[in-house]
Amino acid sequence: MQREAEDCIKKAIAYASESGLEKQKSKLEKILKEITGEELESLNIAYEEFVIPGLKKEYSIFYLADSHISLCDERDPDVKEKAVKRQAAFVDEHGTEASVTFEKLIKASNMLESDLLILGGDILDSAMYASVDRLRETLTISGAPYLYNVGNHDFEYGTEYFSEKAWSTYLPRLDEMRSGSDR
Repeated sequence: MQREAEDCIKKAIAYASESGLEKQKSKLEKILKEITGEELESLNIAYEEFVIPGLKKEYSIFYLADSHISLCDERDPDVKEKAVKRQAAFVDEHGTEASVTFEKLIKASNMLESDLLILGGDILDSAMYASVDRLRETLTISGAPYLYNVGNHDFEYGTEYFSEKAWSTYLPRLDEMRSGSDR
């Protein structure tokens, strides 16, 4: 598995080199040197380059969505059973749980020196306190500037899905992160 991950990064380095993307090539080489194969094996990172007319500077944006982190502790006993099932549903083919994969992707974003991290929704599978805490901790430790666009799963809770209670009780648990970072 480590060999496959290294081959994937090497192919991306070759593509960057052929395409004249020296900055990206340098960042990829850094990742290849610093992240172990174990950490890489469950990551699938795609690179795209596009031009936005009028921008005067090149930006590196790391987009991440649909992690579906499902962590539950004693603060949310009513949804524990559902949380356990949902957590198992988002374990990857290597047995890596969604919150661990999320942390690895945030680390990769930092190593790529992204100018901005965009969280595109459904980072959480439910607005359980343990999931919200893990999200907050991971974003705080990363120090990266980010925007968090909340998805439908981020603030659902048990059977509360787009209900008044979901909007008024569970969405506010994400307020700190929804405002993005001020970095």
